[in-house]
Formats: sequence, C-alpha cells, structure tokens
Amino acid sequence: MTTLEELFRRQAAFTALTLSTFEKPMEQLTEDDRNRLTRDYIEALHSELVEVLNTRSWKKHRWTPAAGRETLLEELIDVQKYLWGLMQVWSVTLPELAQAFNAKSDVVEQRFKQEHVLPKQIANDRAVMVDIDSTVADWKLGFRCWVEQAYPDLNPSDYFPHVDPALRQRLKDEMHASGGMRELTILPNARAAIEDLVRAGYVIVWLTARPIQKFPRLASDTVVWLRRQNLPSDYIYWTDLNKHVFMLERFPTAAALFDDKVETVAHALEFGLKAYLVKDGNLAASVERFLAEAE
Repeated sequence: MTTLEELFRRQAAFTALTLSTFEKPMEQLTEDDRNRLTRDYIEALHSELVEVLNTRSWKKHRWTPAAGRETLLEELIDVQKYLWGLMQVWSVTLPELAQAFNAKSDVVEQRFKQEHVLPKQIANDRAVMVDIDSTVADWKLGFRCWVEQAYPDLNPSDYFPHVDPALRQRLKDEMHASGGMRELTILPNARAAIEDLVRAGYVIVWLTARPIQKFPRLASDTVVWLRRQNLPSDYIYWTDLNKHVFMLERFPTAAALFDDKVETVAHALEFGLKAYLVKDGNLAASVERFLAEAE
C-alpha cells in the first residue's frame, strides 16, 4: 500500500517539474516569486473546490444529478495536489506538516470541548480562575534564559523595563513568536497546589492575557506546555479585557481568581469577586488560604 510519505514525495517531484518548466527551479525562487505563486495556487484551489461542489446536487431550485463517487474523489485529489503543491512552494516538509497538523489539532480539539462539551459538565461555582505566567509558570526565569540563549551579549540590566522598554518588548515578542513559551519551567509547588484544588472538587480554568491575537501560535504552545507539566488543559481562556470584566461576563459565580498582579486582584475584589494575590510565585500559599476559608 502506498504511504502518505510516498504520495507527498511524488507530488513534490511534480511540483518541482512544473516550476522548472514554467517558472524557475525551486531553489531559485525568491520571496516575491513565492508570494505570486501563492496567489496563483489559491486561485487554482478555488476553481478546484468549485468543481468538488459541482459533483453534488446542491442547488435547491434546480435538480441536477450528483456525480459518482469516483468523480468526487478525483476532484478532491485535485484539491489535495494543489494544496500540497502550495506547501512545497514554501518548502514545507512532511515532518513539518505532521508537527503543525498535530499542534493545530491540539488547539482545535481543546477549543471545541471547551465551547461545546465541557460547559455542560461544570458548575460555575466550582470553577477557579488561574493565571499562568508568574502564577504557575516561571516566566521571569524563562524569559531571562531565553534572552541569554538568543542574545548572549545582552545583560539583564540592558532590558529592564525602566531602562529600555522598547527592547524588552521586542525580546518578549521574539520569544512569543519563536516557541519560547513552551520551554518555561513550572514554579515550585505550583503543580501540587493545582492538584489540591482538583482534589477539593474544583475545576481549573486558565485565564491568561497572553497576546494570542498577535501571536496565534501561543494557543498551541500553551496547550503543549500544560500537558508537558501534567496540568489540566480543558479550559483555557484568552482575554484582552480586564480579567474581572471577563469573569463577570462568563463566570460570575466562580469560586476564586488566582493572579500575580496586584491591580488584577484589586479590581476583582472591588467588584465583589473572590480573588487571591500570588506573591513571589507562591501559588500554594494562596490556595491553602482559599481552601481553609472554603471549609
């Protein structure tokens, strides 16, 4: 039986042949060439997708016989060949495709369960909202280690917030864009604190301000990190709003919020929400206090 790898390689050979015949050899393509070819391939894909649709009897106002399964399959293969060809224009390898497919699937499956399956299984007052960075993940250490590896000539004092905020933001952006968030370590006792909450019957709802709109890969990076740390990953919410606003709209009777930012906790308390400040990365102390008060 022909494997997926053999099919992908066969298409790669044909893509290379067509490019060398009508354009130029693959290795000579410029960025502008690839951008133009992307437009051409997408136009071709659009045409092929319409042909797939036209194999079906989809018009309500006019009956047309549907084509047979073989015709449908042939048109679907045309779509697949153009899609793979476009990937190969951008030098996407099969291992890269598999890795990206699995990463995207992690996000899509988690989001689907969060939006359509899990809400039926959770009582609002059993949800605890937990921040990630500097509450569970050691962001400060991870950021410093990432900068040391990426820019060994930089000293931490060079990118202190009050020294060069623009440089600091650029470094943070690069870390977000490069997958550096997957490499964060977990804060001491944070996993045990989360396990204590779960044993007490609470559901962990991660509430993070990570800039997912600017860096979409943070969605899969976050899921991967949580699973690597053996932490719950069913509920992850991303918010640009103040967290107390999000809670009032989505989880107004949540049991508690745990966050490392003073202003976030202060706002939550001001609006009547139960919130606990995580000082110096010590989530365990805040959770212990919450569980004692909940008894």
